[in-house]
Amino acid sequence: MERFALYSPMQNWPVLDVPASPFVSIALGDHVTQDGKRMLSAHLMTDGEVDIAIDDLVRQLNKLRVKAKKELQLRKESMAQMVRVRSESSDA
Repeated sequence: MERFALYSPMQNWPVLDVPASPFVSIALGDHVTQDGKRMLSAHLMTDGEVDIAIDDLVRQLNKLRVKAKKELQLRKESMAQMVRVRSESSDA
């Protein structure tokens, strides 16, 4: 189960109509306790379970790090393309 997610609101904007500098955000999943706390693991009862859960969270965050950097690069390239096209059209 993935506990983290990448949020990239500009992903669905038309390539030539991006409203701001590219950005991404990292979000938590929807596992919430009765008192509103976000759960990032199952119930952990041993040192080994704690290690496994923390290692899994770190693995997921590292995977998300790569995904976020790729998404950010795509959005930056889209922004650069938009600037080039607008510059070329104003020069014409």
